[in-house]
Formats: sequence, C-alpha cells, structure tokens
Amino acid sequence: MLEVKNLKVKRGNFNLNIDKFYLKPGSINLVLGPNGGGKTTLLKSLAGLIDYRGEISLEGKKLDDINFKDRAKIFGYLSQGIYLSELFVRDFLILGRFPYTSLMSRYTKSDWDKVYKASEIFDLGEYLYRDVTTLSQGELQRVMLAKVFVQEPDILLLDEPTTALDIGFKELVKKQIYKYLELRPESIVVISTHEPSVFMDKTDMVLMLKHGKVFGFGEKNKVYNEANIKKLFNLS
Repeated sequence: MLEVKNLKVKRGNFNLNIDKFYLKPGSINLVLGPNGGGKTTLLKSLAGLIDYRGEISLEGKKLDDINFKDRAKIFGYLSQGIYLSELFVRDFLILGRFPYTSLMSRYTKSDWDKVYKASEIFDLGEYLYRDVTTLSQGELQRVMLAKVFVQEPDILLLDEPTTALDIGFKELVKKQIYKYLELRPESIVVISTHEPSVFMDKTDMVLMLKHGKVFGFGEKNKVYNEANIKKLFNLS
C-alpha cells in the first residue's frame, strides 16, 4: 500500500497540504480538480522531483531518504510538458532504463528489447529515428508515455496522459495502462486528468484537490458524483 501522511509542499505562493490518503496495490486512482488545485504538485512530490515535508511510504517503508535512481525504479512519472534536447526517439526511450544501470555500464540487449516493445505498443516504429524536437504534441505524448513503460516502475504517475491525443490514441493509451496493470498486478496507477470519463470504467479511488487541500477522497461510487463535481469546479 502507498500511504501519504501530513504532506506539505510550498511552491512560491502555493501551498499543498494533505493530511492523509492511501492507495492499494492493483488499483487505478484518479486525481481530479481545477487548474492550480495541486494535482501536478502532488505527483511530483510522490516522484521525489520536488521537496516536501511529511511522510510517503510504500508497504510501510518510508521513501523520503531513497536516492533518485532507486526511487525511479518505484515511481514512473509522466509530466505534462518537458524541455527536450535533440535526441532520436529511440535514444530518448532508452533513458527509461537509466535507473537500472551502474555508472560505467552500457544498456543491455534486454534494455533495448524493452524499447522496441514499447515502440510497438504505442505505434512509434516510424518515429524511432526522428528527432524528438520535431514531433507534434500528440506524438510526443505517446513517446513520453512509452518511456515510462520502458522504465517498468511499480507506481505509474501519469499527469494528463491523454492530453493532445485524438480519440483513437486515447483508447490506445487507456488500453495499455490497463494492460500494464494486468501484467504487473501489484502496481498502482495514479492519473491526474480533466477527462475522468476515459478511465472511469476501471477507476478504484478518486482524490479531489482544490486550493491545495483534499476536497474529497474515497471509492469512486462514493465520491465521484454530480454534486461533488459541481462544487469542485464551481459549476452552477
């Protein structure tokens, strides 16, 4: 189980304060809320990309003091945006295997096999020798998600994974996220999204954030309802 207790993050004038929540193995969990509510800040905190106070633990083991490479074996984070240098897509994807390499080691055949497998899954074969800086937003989104799959983490942290994708690729992403969980049944998937309907058929828990605080948390059928959505997004 992934547990978060007394999480506090300060970023400029924004403060994220979460008393407690937990996520079970083998679950798909949505993080919902208006822009500026704290969704991305939460995911970056879990991934260890920004400083925080409080406790994040997995199966009772605190993760606060784990180094970045070991934490990257646990958490795979898909960001909303990324600043890229000139790299072939294949060379960008192989970076997902970095947590498993030592200082002087090279990537193995097994590492590259995972790259080519992910490129097949996300229909990226024709892009492998394309410069990532030349990709459209939708193409780049698929490449970034494929890199997370190459990483093979225990916990997927996906920040708006269907952004800029057409209907067909939204369904592809959804199908592959579900497949990932089938192949790794102890994994945990956390999805920040403004399109909850895409994943609602398999969602277990919903965490709602507003103004940096928990607006609601619990099982999908108890939390995700019209009344809460209207209040969450200030809809009349």
